[in-house]
Amino acid sequence: MSFSTLHASNKRAMIINDTMTFYIADQNAFGCFASSMITSQNFTWRLPSSDLNVQAMKVPTTHGISFNKLVTISGAVFSFM
Repeated sequence: MSFSTLHASNKRAMIINDTMTFYIADQNAFGCFASSMITSQNFTWRLPSSDLNVQAMKVPTTHGISFNKLVTISGAVFSFM
């Protein structure tokens, strides 16, 4: 899956008006994923990327940047009556 170009403004990366459509091939698996994400006390999402091209201000473009970021979203566990 490819996303549109990411721009930065005021030291923040911004995705503006992205209208990419994606399809859920396995609705049962996605339901389990969503349920786990919503009901867990903490949820960690791995965001890997490779072969990025990065240009900062007027510095020449750097090619082949890779990263592997873990984002942990904290939340409360809900109990349903």
